[in-house]
Amino acid sequence: MGGLTSREFPSYNGLSRRVRRSSAPRFKPAYSSAWNGRFIVYEVAVEMAFAAAHNLRGYEGECEKLHGHNYRVQVVLAGEGLNGLEMLVDFREVKDLVGEVVDRLDHGYLNELAPFDEVNPSAEQVARHIADALNGRAPGGVRVQRVTCWESEKCAATYIPGGASPER
Repeated sequence: MGGLTSREFPSYNGLSRRVRRSSAPRFKPAYSSAWNGRFIVYEVAVEMAFAAAHNLRGYEGECEKLHGHNYRVQVVLAGEGLNGLEMLVDFREVKDLVGEVVDRLDHGYLNELAPFDEVNPSAEQVARHIADALNGRAPGGVRVQRVTCWESEKCAATYIPGGASPER
């Protein structure tokens, strides 16, 4: 237990809690991210929609034919600390970043757009493309946690960057 220090955090009901925090955090967040010796991870999610056409090359069935979807995507960003305004990231900034990527796909024929001119434009690959396009563009200390892409109301695929295991 060496290297841990105690710190008091006020609670919302006026009582204070004593928690333990590592003296060597991975990075210094603007707001402490320790609670009972565990890191707190904050997530924010933004959803956007776009319409696009595609066909799945080599697929034996209806989806090999040209068809379209009204896609819905959810981008989840995560981080271990809040900024000086007590926010992980400004939603407006996230919407602008995601909007730049989605706007390039909106009302397009995905098979003609990179990277879908080389890989099948499946929901899985659309989710991955969006995550890859956002990689490194999120504000400091914030990462893309996952991107989910719905082709229909009941069918979605999720891409988790970095090979993280899905929650059980």
